Amino acid sequence: MSARHTSDSAPLNPVETSAGERKEDIVKHFAQSWRLVAILALVAVVSLTYVKRTKAFTLIETQYLPAVQLSASQLASVKVTNVTSNAVEVEISIFADGGKILSQRTVTVPAVQTVTIPVQANAAGPLSFHTVVALGTAHSAISDVMLFDKTTGQVVAILPYVEFDTN
Repeated sequence: MSARHTSDSAPLNPVETSAGERKEDIVKHFAQSWRLVAILALVAVVSLTYVKRTKAFTLIETQYLPAVQLSASQLASVKVTNVTSNAVEVEISIFADGGKILSQRTVTVPAVQTVTIPVQANAAGPLSFHTVVALGTAHSAISDVMLFDKTTGQVVAILPYVEFDTN
């Protein structure tokens, strides 16, 4: 008896597959590829969201105080007040007219406290200065310069920081 190939028996060549099985493999492969693309897209969206959120928490604010002219022996105070419930690190830089650094300090200001740095012109002549305050956390402190009358010691002026529109 000769062996005949019937439709319900296995193919003679094990590598042979029917057209239906090939379509099924292609559909499975296509479905797996789309799952992979969807997962990669989700990872990209989550990564971008994380990057934006990280940048928001590392925002640094710089406050510029107006230039001040002191007469001989006149006193001024640079004040930085923490307006948050956490300690804040600030860098206070005081510059003379020519850009010479008169004072540069990094201090930690406790919650709801004020740091004061005195600036005084010497007896020989006037002093012109300006101040820059760099905050590690935006909107965490306010700063100003207070000018005092050299005879009475009374406050003559309070000059708040200038906020520049960066948009």
